[in-house]
Amino acid sequence: YNTREEIEMTIGNPETARKMLKRLGIEETLYYEKQRAIAGIEGCDVCLDHIKGIGHYVEVEGDKYYISKWLKDHNLQNRPIEKRNYLDCMLFIIK
Repeated sequence: YNTREEIEMTIGNPETARKMLKRLGIEETLYYEKQRAIAGIEGCDVCLDHIKGIGHYVEVEGDKYYISKWLKDHNLQNRPIEKRNYLDCMLFIIK
């Protein structure tokens, strides 16, 4: 389960955002492309992700109770859980 806080926002102009971050001293480490389909199912957001260069992932977001229930209901409770974020996965692959 992801225990890190996620902060999400809409960026109207990605190039302006890159310039702003660069001026703040934050350099781009790695770029990746993600396609996502989201379905609200049984108290969870079930996200079907495809990360170019990594593959396909299912990300289940929501309250821990509903996530555990959803995994059990779909016989996925014993499947490996990837705890790394996509950046860490990409860095592991390119090493």
